[in-house]
Amino acid sequence: MRFNNSRIGAFLSCPMFFKHRYLRKMVTKKRQNFFTFGTAIHRYIEIWYTTRDRKLALKNVEQIFNDVNRDGLNREEIHQLECDKNMALGIAAVYPDFYKGDFDEYTTFMTEQEFQFPLGDSGHSWFGTIDGLIKDGAGDWWILETKTAAAQTLNDGYFERVKIDNQITGYMYGAKNILGKFPKGIVYNVIKKPAIRLKKGESLAAFQKRIYQEYTKYGTEKHYFTREEIILSKHRLDGWLDMTTELVVELANKIKNKSKSLGVMNTGNCTAKYGVCTYMPACIANKYSPLLYEKNPDTK
Repeated sequence: MRFNNSRIGAFLSCPMFFKHRYLRKMVTKKRQNFFTFGTAIHRYIEIWYTTRDRKLALKNVEQIFNDVNRDGLNREEIHQLECDKNMALGIAAVYPDFYKGDFDEYTTFMTEQEFQFPLGDSGHSWFGTIDGLIKDGAGDWWILETKTAAAQTLNDGYFERVKIDNQITGYMYGAKNILGKFPKGIVYNVIKKPAIRLKKGESLAAFQKRIYQEYTKYGTEKHYFTREEIILSKHRLDGWLDMTTELVVELANKIKNKSKSLGVMNTGNCTAKYGVCTYMPACIANKYSPLLYEKNPDTK
């Protein structure tokens, strides 16, 4: 078994979630549509920086949402999907205007870069995919990372936290595996999500359109697009590798020895992220309903 930030994060969040997803490889039959937005943004970044074709990049975003199977979705779920679609299209429509200097400042763009490297001599490996690697005019390489965030999370400590973010630090090692050396740092884009609500008497369609206009009309005024250059210290890089290797070895031994601690439920996280945990019915019934779950050997 390989390890990455998602797997380690799942284990630290709730060992039982990790067991459901990565050991028993059970997934929900109903797709979690909140992943569609992230997929669309990543696809947009890839197309834009490799082709510079604004229309093609925008078309790809729209196609991803159009391909979603809406059978079985209720009215609220369809509305949320349409909100996400308009948010993604709004971001895609104006992204080149906010970062139009990228093709002057950077000379090389490598998008969706997969990596895998050994964690010391532990016998285990770390893998992942970097949004982009870009080289500036001076010949220095940078990681290009784009995140969306709720407006209330963009406080004074947001970019400071990035300096100790486990995923980002892992990307630095992944980039080193690809480039042969550490990149200089991370060009970190943060795009705010609109903090707007449905007005009294407003139709759902009108609200969805207003989400799109938040970016296309008010993107500059409301500072929806932010960018920072992040430099990680050598101390942080060395510390991450030691800490991660130790944690992975510990987890791998638990898996090998079929440790009972892997079945511990962290009930504090049952409703902590993205609503109710998809595995709550399985935890309650102590079995997987064939109406809700299916086995997927390719679970990542």
